[in-house]
Amino acid sequence: MPSLLISLQSNIPAEMSLYSWCTSPYSDDIHRFYKSKEEHMPRIKFQSPQAESRADLIDWMRTVAEKYGFSKLTVHLAVFILDQFMDTHSIASQKLGMVGMVCLLIASKCEDEVDRTPRISSMISLLPEEDRDVITALQVVHVEKFILYSLNWRLGWPTTASFAEYYSLFAVVNGDKDSKNTPHRSLKMAVQSSYDTFLDKTLMCVDLVNAAPSNRAAACLLAARIHNSVSPPWPEYLCTITWYSYERLSSIAHFLLSLDTYDFESGYSSSSPEAHSVRESLEQDSGSTP
Repeated sequence: MPSLLISLQSNIPAEMSLYSWCTSPYSDDIHRFYKSKEEHMPRIKFQSPQAESRADLIDWMRTVAEKYGFSKLTVHLAVFILDQFMDTHSIASQKLGMVGMVCLLIASKCEDEVDRTPRISSMISLLPEEDRDVITALQVVHVEKFILYSLNWRLGWPTTASFAEYYSLFAVVNGDKDSKNTPHRSLKMAVQSSYDTFLDKTLMCVDLVNAAPSNRAAACLLAARIHNSVSPPWPEYLCTITWYSYERLSSIAHFLLSLDTYDFESGYSSSSPEAHSVRESLEQDSGSTP
């Protein structure tokens, strides 16, 4: 695997840290560790009393993350923290914004550089006017502690973005072509853009919440390659890197391709036949080998 990574250095995005695990000589070992760790991730039981507010809250969190330049890693971890906390607590509607903000703060401390973590007062200013006038920095600190204790301080979980950061290095390589013979660099950029879009969809779609993060990340890449007519859609090298065959990913990838970003009544559930098929597939498929 290191030799394959070395041969694909030109695929490394400029914004990716030189110290990212994805570009280290130990990337294959770290990927293996993440794959083993995801087998023990907490499952969401879909019992949040505020389920109908999830989509709007995540949308707001993404807006805040964009303002402060938080990474995708931070956003995906923040949503995972939010889902765990909402699943086990009843949150007053006027406190949801503060909880979402705190989830972002916690995640940013785990995933982003220290100087990217904003001041609490700055984030409070982004809350609705009726909330920012009654919420103090001390309250935010107390909520942060409460969430951390509720999760037993267990934050080091791999997310969909963790795997996607690695898989994106191999999204398009020499030899991959589309039906229009698009230049390699342009095709790579198009696939990466689609990949980001599908990754965003997984944040909103509760039908995929309990899918293994590596499964979601690989399925998003397959969907991006299909969307851009890349041939072959899932070559052998991607099976080797992700540990997933085309057959294992096809149902989720085509489910993602069939959706609009907001193609859910609440962003929390979908009753479509495609979603039902995906849920059945995920229930039957708990392994992590092709």
